[in-house]
Amino acid sequence: RFTHLAHYTQALKRAGVPFYVVRGRGFYQAQEVLDVTALLTVLDDPEDRLALLTLLRSPLCGLSDDSLVRLHLAGRLSLAALLSQHASEVAAAAAPAPGPIDPRDVPPRDYGEEDFDDAPPLELLDGPPSLGEAGSDGAPPPLASSLSPSSATLAVLPSDEQGRLTRLLGLLQLLLRCGDRLGPATCLQALCDQTDYLAVLAADPDGEQRIANVYRLMSRARALEGRGGLRSFVRTLRLCTDPQFAAMLGNGSSEPAAQLA
Repeated sequence: RFTHLAHYTQALKRAGVPFYVVRGRGFYQAQEVLDVTALLTVLDDPEDRLALLTLLRSPLCGLSDDSLVRLHLAGRLSLAALLSQHASEVAAAAAPAPGPIDPRDVPPRDYGEEDFDDAPPLELLDGPPSLGEAGSDGAPPPLASSLSPSSATLAVLPSDEQGRLTRLLGLLQLLLRCGDRLGPATCLQALCDQTDYLAVLAADPDGEQRIANVYRLMSRARALEGRGGLRSFVRTLRLCTDPQFAAMLGNGSSEPAAQLA
């Protein structure tokens, strides 16, 4: 039993005895292995919604349940929609800002009474701010403002989550283009190099063990690269981590059809 596991690991650390925890559920059920499997699954199948949700909720992105609901209501809870929105916002940020307008460049116009026939009453122009405006503290707009797809931008998220999601989407955009050519081990290395994932794991009481699990998985990926590319490795990982996936492929035994051990 793993009831007092922390006491044993701390005693072994104090004694300087090397150890490795397999965990009660097995290596392939460790949360960090499931997180990384979700990322690789999204690269292999961008339409896998469950893998995307796992990835967005994991420490690789760290979105809250409320933020996932906002994205869903905004019609942006799919990888294609998120990447499209991300590309649009990157392009908008890179576009040159318009220069000042010279009044001399604006042609004169004579206004008549007919130009004001459809104007709103003056007393409506000074009303309260709309429901979707963000507060002065930088908090996201109320949840009701996310109901319309027309307001579907990453700005509906808190600024810290928006930053993490933007960085993750940038990495996914790159790996989707060349991940199969690079192979699973290089994709995992890019994950470690381009995100704060290992630093987040290190802050956990079992951080050393969890980081070791990530590197162990990377080592398995490197050892199996000669047997197939990214898709082959993802298939093997899912056979080890997802009993439903194994059952769907007709594997009725308790052991996966292909083992990484």
